[in-house]
Amino acid sequence: MDYAFFTLEERDGVGYVTINRPPANAMSIEFVQELDRLMDEIRDDSAVRSVLFRSAIGKYFMAGMDLKSMPAGMEFGDLDASMGPKEVMRQVLAGVSERLEGDFKALQSSISKVEALPKPTIAAINGHALGGGLEFSLACDFRIMARGAGTVGLTEVNLGFLPAAGGTQRLTRLLGRGKAIEMILLGKRLSADEACEIGLVHKAVEPEDLDAESERLALELAHRATLAIGRVKQCIYGGEDLPLAEGLALENRCLAELLHSEDMVEGISSFIAGLKPQYKGR
Repeated sequence: MDYAFFTLEERDGVGYVTINRPPANAMSIEFVQELDRLMDEIRDDSAVRSVLFRSAIGKYFMAGMDLKSMPAGMEFGDLDASMGPKEVMRQVLAGVSERLEGDFKALQSSISKVEALPKPTIAAINGHALGGGLEFSLACDFRIMARGAGTVGLTEVNLGFLPAAGGTQRLTRLLGRGKAIEMILLGKRLSADEACEIGLVHKAVEPEDLDAESERLALELAHRATLAIGRVKQCIYGGEDLPLAEGLALENRCLAELLHSEDMVEGISSFIAGLKPQYKGR
């Protein structure tokens, strides 16, 4: 499938997804629609066993929503040219509010598809990941960030709105209420080492090591028992809001599915025989 803003290349079980929407990989509604289709393709492609997201743009991993595309559907001819800029913006936002709510709902849905992939995912953060860019990264299982190349943060309150692509929810689940409140309400932007120190990213590396380190992890994950990894993700992400008894029931159902898998047979028989397992993801 062809995409305007993404390329997908599979090598040795890794799906390399390159994001390319200059100048900053900001998200338009067309970008979001492509991301949604791409996640469906990756989910259904058995050759892709892990996914590595990376940017084609040097200073940015991904920005948030493209503010220049926000007034989509607005008839500018209806605006009074004599109004001041604040009144113009007030009318623009009023005129597109329903459309914007739908756009952000679509963005939430596409990013949730990233999190729901039954395959391990890695964000190789080479530059700034702000707003929706960090929200996208939070939906990935691993985040590796280059030192000195950019910052990460949910800075929407600096513009008078809020992180509406899952940021208030995923950041709180990851870091806890106190740290999420601090980051979002103050619009803080963190360096790679600062983000690593609080657990926002898993590893901070030198810029020249980012590609090699993220690819090493992607290859390692691709050759693990990815069917079991998918079920682990289902248990962890799907069980976060469940009472303990329901979470345990989910865990038991996922285990029951794995009992009939080739990978579980391979893993246990290889362990007994002292051999390295050759998992196939089924």
